[in-house]
This record gives sequence, C-alpha cells and structure tokens, in this order.
Amino acid sequence: MHQHLHQQRWLFQPPARTTATPQKSVGSTHCAAKDASPSSSTEKRPKGRDAAKASNKKASLSSEYVSKMHDLSVRKIELFKETEVERKARLHEMVALEKVKVEEAREHWKMMLELERERLAMEQKHLQMEAEKKEKEENERILAINLDQCQPMQRIYYQALQEDILQKMMS
Repeated sequence: MHQHLHQQRWLFQPPARTTATPQKSVGSTHCAAKDASPSSSTEKRPKGRDAAKASNKKASLSSEYVSKMHDLSVRKIELFKETEVERKARLHEMVALEKVKVEEAREHWKMMLELERERLAMEQKHLQMEAEKKEKEENERILAINLDQCQPMQRIYYQALQEDILQKMMS
C-alpha cells in the first residue's frame, strides 16, 4: 500500500526542472534525477516567468527613458538656438531702454540741481534781506535815543554810533 501512495504522489507532481542539485528520493522512479548529466548539474537554473517579465519591463523602461532623454536634450538644444536669437534681441532692447532711462535720470538730476541752486540763491537773498532789516531797525533804534537823558559814558558811545550811521546814510 505504501508503494501505491508513492506512485499516486508521483503522478500528481509537476514536471521536474533541472536544478543545480539533483533530487534524490528513496525508491523513486524519477527520471529527471536519474538522467541528469554532470554538466547539467553545474548550469544555472533558467529565469522564472515573473523574473523574465520584470527584467524585460526594466529593459523596455530603460530604453524608453534613454529615448525620452535624447528627445528632451534635442528639444533643449533647439530651444537654446531659438532663445539665443530672442535673448540677443531682448538684450539690445534692454540696453536701449537702459540708455533712455539713464538719459532721463541725468536730465532729472540736472533739473533738480538747477532748482536747488535757485532755492539756495533765494534763501541767501532772503537771509540778506532779513539781516538788512534787522540792521535798519537797530540803526533806527540808535538814532531815536535821546542823548540828553543818557549817562555821560553812554552819551559818548551812542553819539559815536549815531555819527557812523549818518555817515553811512550819506554815502
């Protein structure tokens, strides 16, 4: 009966593969293990279905990637050629605009400098007029002093000032 079960198991086993180490079973009629030659036992086991699919997929993705990268680099070179001409045109336009901007800034600063000069001249004239006004008021005050009511020393001082003022007015 034991032998009968063994034969049934052998009928339902999947076909044997060539492996690096031959399978041995006691009392087995396994043909692949008996017929295995010494050279086939040193060979590597072939790739399985999933491993083969995965390596094929990687190879196709790799070649697809290389192709896309090549296309992108070609497109990039074309864009550089096109944009180089556009870049030069834009650069010339920017230089022209900068020249106009610099010239306008120069004109603006000239105008501002001239306005500042005029403002300073007017301020100087105003300060001069203020000084003249104060001097005139001081001269009028000195001339209005009644020398008869002053102390003898003050009288001498204010009399000399009044004579200087009158002398300037006459000249």
